[in-house]
Formats: sequence, structure tokens, C-alpha cells
Amino acid sequence: MARRYQKSNPQTQETSEENSSDWDVFEGWRTDNVSINELRIRSMRHWDASAQFYEGDRYAKGIQKSYQQAANWYRRAADQGHREAQTSLGNLYASGKGVPQDFIEAHKWYNLAAASGHNGARKKRDNLASQMTIAQIAEAQP
Repeated sequence: MARRYQKSNPQTQETSEENSSDWDVFEGWRTDNVSINELRIRSMRHWDASAQFYEGDRYAKGIQKSYQQAANWYRRAADQGHREAQTSLGNLYASGKGVPQDFIEAHKWYNLAAASGHNGARKKRDNLASQMTIAQIAEAQP
């Protein structure tokens, strides 16, 4: 998916918008004196669900784990319909890592991912449902 970026010409102080789909395009682009990494993070905060999901994975599975940060990034992607992020967020709620343990929230996220065709989420939702009351399952429905 192509994104629009604003490029500035230092000699004329003019700006133009161009399309790109690669992080490398940020070299030479107006960054307001921030690093490429910071620009990448700013971009993820605004629109790219896949990048947000992978940032969540970086926190959940990386060397310096922070499940709380992982939950924040997964939620951004999950809110945009990213089914892997929905499943991962469900995993965090089911286990209580980075968020309070909440089977209703976990079921909700698994259910959304399953509705998008994620078979693993369907299985996790069904397994989790066996530990929940009928009222809890009903509350988890969108």
C-alpha cells in the first residue's frame, strides 16, 4: 500500500507530495530534525496497521520485553481490523500480560479475528469459551 510523504526542496523551500511504499524514502525528506527511527514510529502511530502489529511483536517477543507497550501497539493495529493483532491482543488479555486478565476482552478480540478468517483465533476463542459463563460470552459479543 503506497503512502504519501511530503518532500521539501532545501534550495527553493517548496514542498511536494509523492507516493512511496518503502521506509528508505525518508532520507532527504522533511523530518523536523528527527531520526529516521522516530519518523518510522510517527508513521506507525498514524496509519500503518501492519507496522503497528510488528512493533507490538517487537515488544512482546523482543529482547527487552514490554507487554504493556506490545498491548498498546497491538490495539492500534487491531482497531484497524488487523486480525493477527486482534489475536495477539486477545492472547495478552487471556494471559494477563501487559493488561489486566480479562476473558471477556480476550474473547471479543478472538471473535473479531475469527470473523476475519483467522482459524487460530477461532480455536482460541472456543477454548476460552469453555472457561466462561454464558453471560460472559454474551457480554463479549460486539
